[in-house]
Amino acid sequence: MKIEYIFNDYTGFVFLGSRMLPTEQAIFLCSRMDGKTSIEKLRNKFYRKYGLKLSNKVVYEFINRLKKAKMLEKKTSGCLKSKLSPTYRKEQLRRFKRARVLNPAFAGLCYKSNAQELYDDLEMCFATVDKHRVASLSRTKERVKGIIVPHSNIELSGPCAAWAYQALTYGPMPDLFIILSPDHFFSLKRPFSVLTKDYRMPLGLIKTDRIFVRALEKKFTYKFDDWEDSFAHIKEYSLEVQLPFLQYIYKKNIEKVKFISLLCSKEYHGVVISKNGEN
Repeated sequence: MKIEYIFNDYTGFVFLGSRMLPTEQAIFLCSRMDGKTSIEKLRNKFYRKYGLKLSNKVVYEFINRLKKAKMLEKKTSGCLKSKLSPTYRKEQLRRFKRARVLNPAFAGLCYKSNAQELYDDLEMCFATVDKHRVASLSRTKERVKGIIVPHSNIELSGPCAAWAYQALTYGPMPDLFIILSPDHFFSLKRPFSVLTKDYRMPLGLIKTDRIFVRALEKKFTYKFDDWEDSFAHIKEYSLEVQLPFLQYIYKKNIEKVKFISLLCSKEYHGVVISKNGEN
């Protein structure tokens, strides 16, 4: 049986769509494809490291596998740049710092990247909800202030998540959604991290409440835009998979939906709702 592994550089970029057999030698070559090192110099570095000479056939077979796995960013003057190289990561970090709006990292992986297909999937998820039962549960208590939601891909956990989100529809739309997500990769150096960027999702733009974030920031002794920690949001899917559900249930007021993403260092997640500044 052929086993395929997922390439992961463990620094903030998870290439979930890039599948090939990563060996120590493969990662060595990829990390040195910086867009400046020629193929000949690459072969020399490999020889100094492992004492083996790579033939032209082996080198170009490897390059073709990288292309198929979409691991190469570009080729200039005979030099290759791999998505596992430090230079690639630095470029992405610079882009991340400048951007006020992020494109979704997991569209096409955890949920459909096509807006109509994603909407159809959400419709099927909410079709499984017993709305009368959810409504009766909502009437027995005060207004829903928080929900606990699974964060797998929509095909696996979407119907379960739909039950939770349906409960939010039996009341006025909250001013703000605070989404608490677990840091699956244990990359945070602090207890939590807040990202102050908007997301351009397949169903449209969803905005971060920066005013609330700055007000919250004043209660702490450090700034939230610590790039080393906020960078961790790129590879964390548990937040991103919640956003299509919010956009679906509030599709008539989609431009009014605001949220803040709070990435937590412990395994706790859910959605906390704030109305008129109340906790």
